Amino acid sequence: MQCMLNLGASYGLPVCLSGISHSPPLPLSTQMADHDLRRQAMKREIREHANQVVETELVGIIKALTAKAA
Repeated sequence: MQCMLNLGASYGLPVCLSGISHSPPLPLSTQMADHDLRRQAMKREIREHANQVVETELVGIIKALTAKAA
């Protein structure tokens, strides 16, 4: 049976959705899900670290300004 819907993958290869939906879950899908979770956790850690750096810099600036004002 010919695939009715093709989507372009990231490298331009056709991906047939009907073949994916009728097959049992692939071990690759769990690896992809795990990769996505790790990627999201890494993004969260980077964002939290950046926020901490900005907060530390702001505290330093505020202390410097209040010391000059006093």
